Amino acid sequence: MGYSMAYKIITCGNNNYTALKRSLAKPFIIMRNSILILSLFILSCETSVDKAPEVKETFAEESSMNVEEKSEVINIQQNAFMPQDSIIIQLTDFDVVLSEYGGSLTHRAENSDIDTILLEEGIEFNLDHQLMTLMPKSSEDKFEVSVSLEQDLRVSAGEKHIVDLEDFHINGPFETIIDSAQFYFRLPAYNYKQRERDISENLNEIKAAILNIEGEYIPTSLDSISDLNRVPADIWISKVLIKIHHFNAKGDKKTYLIMNQSSWGC
Repeated sequence: MGYSMAYKIITCGNNNYTALKRSLAKPFIIMRNSILILSLFILSCETSVDKAPEVKETFAEESSMNVEEKSEVINIQQNAFMPQDSIIIQLTDFDVVLSEYGGSLTHRAENSDIDTILLEEGIEFNLDHQLMTLMPKSSEDKFEVSVSLEQDLRVSAGEKHIVDLEDFHINGPFETIIDSAQFYFRLPAYNYKQRERDISENLNEIKAAILNIEGEYIPTSLDSISDLNRVPADIWISKVLIKIHHFNAKGDKKTYLIMNQSSWGC
């Protein structure tokens, strides 16, 4: 049985930032005001109150967020503040906000098991350690998020001639992300330095594969190179897969898969 879904994608810029801020703030203001009214009602039954209750900041014990990141989250929670150059994907049960990201929704598919959203990343943008915000329609909703990074080794063989070495394509496993604060998730870092160290163990195989490619950028002295940084190839995260399990108040589960195609070039 299919699900009736409504998708909408919005980008935040200088011109529509104020309108977006107001539209995003409305559900959270209503939720926050309801909680405040209930709290004041309970307190009025027990004792007099001469000052407003403190806003308590709640973060997971495993949170690795620094002071500036926590401040950013608090601003979003309290004021529905959204950084410019953000993208918002509006779904039926919740919205997805990718901070400091530019791109476009190129395709979507829905079925009873999983809904898939395809994103085409804009030039000079990426999801490297970016903040993802899930904005539910209900405060009782729960989420489980996991991310997979796909890695490729791209060879610059000549002018407008690039080749991905198929033998060195890596589909990273889905790794669960712990929410840094309620509904806020820090996507994993690409960590290129570690990836270069790992793939350097296969330097000889990489050189042999590159020598099989014809192109004016392929050096004849490649076989004598002993440093990966001198090889005409670059490691890059070609695709980011974000799997989101959404649970409503009844415990019903729905899965969404965001597939982000990374950009290349300038």
